[in-house]
Amino acid sequence: MNVFELWASISLDDNEFLKKLQSAEKQVQGFGSKIGGALGKVGKVTAGIGGVFAGAAAVGAAALNGLAESTEEYRIAMGKLNTAYEAVGLGQEAANTAFSEFYKILGDTDTATEASQLLSNLAKSEEDVNKWTTVAAGVMGRYGDSIPIEGLIEAANETVKVGEVTGSFADALNWAATEGADWSAALASNSQAQAAFNEAISDGATTEDAFNAALAACSTEQERTSLTAEAMLAVYGDSAAIFHENNQAIEEARQNQQLFQA
Repeated sequence: MNVFELWASISLDDNEFLKKLQSAEKQVQGFGSKIGGALGKVGKVTAGIGGVFAGAAAVGAAALNGLAESTEEYRIAMGKLNTAYEAVGLGQEAANTAFSEFYKILGDTDTATEASQLLSNLAKSEEDVNKWTTVAAGVMGRYGDSIPIEGLIEAANETVKVGEVTGSFADALNWAATEGADWSAALASNSQAQAAFNEAISDGATTEDAFNAALAACSTEQERTSLTAEAMLAVYGDSAAIFHENNQAIEEARQNQQLFQA
């Protein structure tokens, strides 16, 4: 008997068959309702997850935008400094060293950038960068904002170029002399300059005028640059060490801030 013959043999009066058929129909409808409900819930969950991801994306975008804004000043500063230091053959590492050290001392991006740019015209090597940032820490520790660091670096730059003490460099020279700093000993790296200084002092010259005589005893700008850095380091190096020791916590915080920006 094929399926058609089987179907034809089933009577509509077959209550048992009809009951089974109705039961099966209800089960199928019930299953369909459950499936439909489940799919509806899945749709809602999916929509919810989509909302979460959309929200997270929006928060992430806002955070990135905020981060870009908060680091913009730093990125602009490093763009300037990398350019300045590469132009004089010192490179990005020296630029980063200068900014890092000045920022630890000063805690201000603009001032640290200005001082670093000025130092790019004064320093001839990364060792010079380290010397002058050490001097800056010593001067800051002893005189604070009375001798602005960017002004000191600018004046030192002018001093070695023209061979005569100028600006804030004169203050750093004279104030330390008043405190009893032995500038003659500080000039020991250049015997001719030291001799000229001592002779001027013997003739009654002021410390500033005697230092000018020491500068005049140098035959090149490079000699004056080296003499000035060594002399300042000899006078202010110890103060720098004390300054860093007493300000360790705040310098570490500033260093971490710079690392975050970088």
